[in-house]
Amino acid sequence: MRPSGVHIFDSSGSSAIDVDVLGRYCNELLGGVNVECHGDLLTECLSGFDRVKKERLKDAYAVRLAEARIANIKSVDKPDRPAKALVDYERRMLDRNPPRPIGILYDGYQLCLACAEPLEALGTWHEDCIIVITSQLFGSCDDVGSRYHARVSIYGNPCLLSTTGLVEAPARPRRYYLEKRMGIDPATLEKQFAGRFLDYEDSRTTDVLKGYIAQAIFYYMTGEPFCGDPDCRLYNAHWQEELLRAQLGGDREFCDYHQQLLQAVKGAGNG
Repeated sequence: MRPSGVHIFDSSGSSAIDVDVLGRYCNELLGGVNVECHGDLLTECLSGFDRVKKERLKDAYAVRLAEARIANIKSVDKPDRPAKALVDYERRMLDRNPPRPIGILYDGYQLCLACAEPLEALGTWHEDCIIVITSQLFGSCDDVGSRYHARVSIYGNPCLLSTTGLVEAPARPRRYYLEKRMGIDPATLEKQFAGRFLDYEDSRTTDVLKGYIAQAIFYYMTGEPFCGDPDCRLYNAHWQEELLRAQLGGDREFCDYHQQLLQAVKGAGNG
């Protein structure tokens, strides 16, 4: 199903992201669907409310964020209610402009529910594809459901893309970790492996995010954001070198199958 519209929120605070470029790319993918680019999700969604309503919505959002925190990556168990100190911390951070602190790991699906709160308050765009780019790091459980792993993306309503996840979730080359364990100076390692993984404020970030925007679009249309072809932008990369190959390394953007789907979607839009 072709979305009636797409909204991209940039809550990352990253100077390496050009959200307008991502918006134009999304428009090209879908052949003229209305795409709107916005700033910080919370700021944009609450801009039309009075001060009292804004404060009440921020309070509720802070509780959701505190509930989404992961205290132990080896366990899915959480307290029934988050500690007041954690809620208060999250509430203080909401009064800061992005980027907000990134040293916390959140449950990706609970974070998705938290981000849905301000969107629900706004009460619009229910039929649109919503994409939120954030600096917050989130994770999900592995197949056996017993351990959290950091992720780049969570696909739901809205879809979440993490700039911190781009750096921290896909693994760096195996030899990088081997030499790190051998005690090689970190600065030497960064120079030796330069270009083979993404770093913070990396100039390639916007181009890489195009693929994750495409994944969010395919999730909306088909329920499946990924592809098994390592040269397709929809490839679910677990290593940095896989990520760079899928997003930047090929002569084509998509495999034949997904390219045909895109052409069909464009044709439906023009018909």
